[in-house]
Order: sequence, then C-alpha cells, then structure tokens
Amino acid sequence: MSGIAPDWPAAYVGLSYSATGEGPEAFHCWALVRHVQREVFGIELPQVPASGGYIEHAQAFAGSAERARWSEIAAPVDGDVALMGRTRTPTHVGVWASADGGGVLHCLDPVGVVFYTRARLALEHWRIAGFYRFVGGVA
Repeated sequence: MSGIAPDWPAAYVGLSYSATGEGPEAFHCWALVRHVQREVFGIELPQVPASGGYIEHAQAFAGSAERARWSEIAAPVDGDVALMGRTRTPTHVGVWASADGGGVLHCLDPVGVVFYTRARLALEHWRIAGFYRFVGGVA
C-alpha cells in the first residue's frame, strides 16, 4: 500500500488485551482490526455485536451483514484481514502486514497485541483459514 510505512505494526505491539475495551490502549481481536483499519488504512468498520467468547464473536460475524462487505483473497497485502483458528473452526482475526517477510498483527488474551510471522503462527498452532479484503458496499 502506497504511503504506509512498512513498520506500521510496531506502533501496536505491546498494547493490552481487553475483553470489552476498544483502544486506544486495550483491545480484543476485532477491536484491534477495527482500530488499525481506521487509523492506518482509513476504513471505518462497524462493531459486530456479540456477547461471550471467541466462538460467539465468530458466529455473530458469520451471520452479520458485514460479512458481505469482504472478499476472500489468495495473496494478502498490508491491511487485509486474516481469519485464524487453532481448531477447525476459525475464531480469531488479525491484520496482515508485510513487515519482517509478512505476518499477522493480532491481540491475544492475556498477552495483548503481538506480531507473528507465518513461522511463529505455526509454532503457536495458529492456522490461517483465509485472507479477506474489505470491498465496501452497503451492510
């Protein structure tokens, strides 16, 4: 992406996790994606209402009109969203960044915001289920 500093993820690494918070210092995974999309890429994303844990959030997004505003893509670029999981069911999201050969910026309970390269994702047993690009439209 033109005009985006290659080391943009560094500004977020180390920020805190919060099950209910949405920045500027504490996030859950979707809140981090929303914040990065707005602050770095100029894209305003809605909150996806859900209560409970990761599975409830994933189910809420799967049934949300917001899902239609995204296209699955094969080769990610900075800002694309990575849908991830540690089981067959993806329950987590992060933002792809090309820094350090490519990886995902995401927020973990209780660790906070981390940037994991593909190798680190594999070591931590994260599987990328797909990459998605925001295409807009009416939600």
